Amino acid sequence: MTLVELLVVITIMVVMLGLSATMFKPAGESRRVREAAREVAVYLSSARNRAIETGRPCGVMFRRLSPTMPCAMTIDQCEVPPPYGGDTEGSMAMVQMNSATSMLDATLDASDDPYKLLRNSDQIQFNHQGSGTRS
Repeated sequence: MTLVELLVVITIMVVMLGLSATMFKPAGESRRVREAAREVAVYLSSARNRAIETGRPCGVMFRRLSPTMPCAMTIDQCEVPPPYGGDTEGSMAMVQMNSATSMLDATLDASDDPYKLLRNSDQIQFNHQGSGTRS
């Protein structure tokens, strides 16, 4: 084997390696797209399962890189928090239908509430349903 033959074989091997490297690049791109789509599907499925589990709306939020760019790189799961149930056990509210206004009136007895979180004229919502009522 001569030096010329060895150089020819090495040259052929380098050309073959260069051609094979360009063939693998598109496969890598499609794999990344496939993995990203799978990750989004997992987030959506997780949000659906969480919504079924808690009985409250749940979803995903795509965060943009910046306000001017229409692309996102971060996905977060978000859900509606449970309704506020109060901080004290002794607080009570009496709800009555006001015949004059056809609205519900709530009278609060929050004497045990040291923080005074609820005050008259606050808008409150009972059982996380319907519109808020004035107390």
